[in-house]
Amino acid sequence: MSRVEPNGEQLTVLRMDIEGYEWDVTRDLLDSGILSSVPQFLVEWHLFTDFPPRERVPDAVETYFRLNDMGFQSFHIVSLYRGSPTSLIMQAEVAYLNTKRI
Repeated sequence: MSRVEPNGEQLTVLRMDIEGYEWDVTRDLLDSGILSSVPQFLVEWHLFTDFPPRERVPDAVETYFRLNDMGFQSFHIVSLYRGSPTSLIMQAEVAYLNTKRI
């Protein structure tokens, strides 16, 4: 399945940096099948002390692993971690290649 815009252009790279909401949006893109037509997916994953809420962390983990199941393999990762006893900031810029599209 390939998404072609009305002017004949195809989406080749989708980049997302939406400060924690990437978990829900990525899950929606996976559920809808849209992401399967994207050759490269670049996302900045975020984990904060209070976001996503603890009860949603299993959903975020499942979303992360579903990318692999869909054929996405990471080829570049830059991570940042800052933590203290009261706060946690983890983020990683990850570039994925959709191996089912090559």
